[in-house]
Amino acid sequence: MAEISKFFYAFIIFISLILDVTNAGPIFCYNDDDCPHICSHPRVQKCRMFLCHCEEVEEKDEK
Repeated sequence: MAEISKFFYAFIIFISLILDVTNAGPIFCYNDDDCPHICSHPRVQKCRMFLCHCEEVEEKDEK
């Protein structure tokens, strides 16, 4: 009986971990200010088609 309860508890913990990891969904936005700072440098967050994306910064050559 103890083995069954140990298996059941381990199964519940395993399922809860899977649900917690897969809970991260897309970040919706209407403009660039709605996106959180999730990108590492040199990328910046941009709102494209109502979803936040990380994009490379375009550096301009000054001559």
